Amino acid sequence: MDFENNKNEQCHSSHDIEELDRIRNQVINNFSSNSSDFYSSSNNNENGSVTLALDDLTVKNIKFMATVIKVLSILGIIVGVFQIIILFLGIFTIIISIKFFKSANALEDTLITKNGEQLKTYFNEQSKALKLYIIFIIVSIIIGILFFSFLMLCVIGALANDSF
Repeated sequence: MDFENNKNEQCHSSHDIEELDRIRNQVINNFSSNSSDFYSSSNNNENGSVTLALDDLTVKNIKFMATVIKVLSILGIIVGVFQIIILFLGIFTIIISIKFFKSANALEDTLITKNGEQLKTYFNEQSKALKLYIIFIIVSIIIGILFFSFLMLCVIGALANDSF
């Protein structure tokens, strides 16, 4: 009797293992086909570009962002020219503005080509511009602190000379 129960358990157990193996293989095959679909859609060519499918709202938002970035870039170039007259920091402003302008052009090109390569260019140019902007802010703060410190020292010196 024990032998029959044990044999029955083994048969039932091997059937469960076969069923689990079948389910596992289905899951693995589905996962690998989904992930290969994902990778094939993101690696259409050797550069790993993606073809974008954008809805109307996203297209509208991207156009707006590109326009705003371009307007701010042009204003930045104008401000940079005035800053060059006063201080060398205008060069930073002009370079940053040009980088932002290039990124806006790449963003618009993304809409036209629906290709991820231009989107990568947008992010590259945008990140370079933001890095330069951070450097610009730090340098501006340091120059501002030095300028106001010098101004305070001049005022304190003038007040000290007036009191004698």
